[in-house]
Amino acid sequence: VYGVEPGVRYAIVARCDGHRQASLTEALTFAPEHFDDGLSDRLELTVELEPELFEALVRVVDDETGAPLDGAVLQLDGFETCGPTPVTGWRRIGKKLEGVAGPAVFLPCVAAAPRRVQTSTARVELRNDGAVPCTTLR
Repeated sequence: VYGVEPGVRYAIVARCDGHRQASLTEALTFAPEHFDDGLSDRLELTVELEPELFEALVRVVDDETGAPLDGAVLQLDGFETCGPTPVTGWRRIGKKLEGVAGPAVFLPCVAAAPRRVQTSTARVELRNDGAVPCTTLR
């Protein structure tokens, strides 16, 4: 419980490791009308936090057959991920994006495999809104 003065600007700041503040990011100025509901002299505020880790599912496939390319190396914004490709070909990738304003950002995503050249777009959309996007690199 905090006391506030009418007409004074207050910044609401909430912190938690691995999360960032998603609501009440602008300073608030309280007025007597905020407390004029006739029920109490208190005002409850809720601050929403969102994860800083963004994820996507990416697979690398042969352009002609659509078969996953085993052992392909994925590079997301300068960070490499490699290893055996799952049977479905889908790999979960993610990146902690501190300071990014919104829930999606487009990053360079490059695939490399022996004797192959990437022909599809080299950007992937990363989200943390509960719906993990899928991107196929050819």
